[in-house]
Amino acid sequence: MPDLSMKMKLAQLCAACRQREGISQSELARRAGSTQESVNRLESENDTHLPRLDWYVGILGSMGYETRVVVRKRDAGLETTL
Repeated sequence: MPDLSMKMKLAQLCAACRQREGISQSELARRAGSTQESVNRLESENDTHLPRLDWYVGILGSMGYETRVVVRKRDAGLETTL
């Protein structure tokens, strides 16, 4: 089962970035080499499909955003950024 809380956070993030850039889902799809339907599904918090991380990286990258992944152990003070 996909982690839907992560899906919701990523959906909100992608929608917020797109809106901040002032572009439509159609324009984002064109830039990313995708379809408006795929972007809509990506941004939908109600869709249970969880795309691969590289898909989010590509979508955000097409708007000029750099994506970093931070791995942190809560109680050990260990943090790694990819």
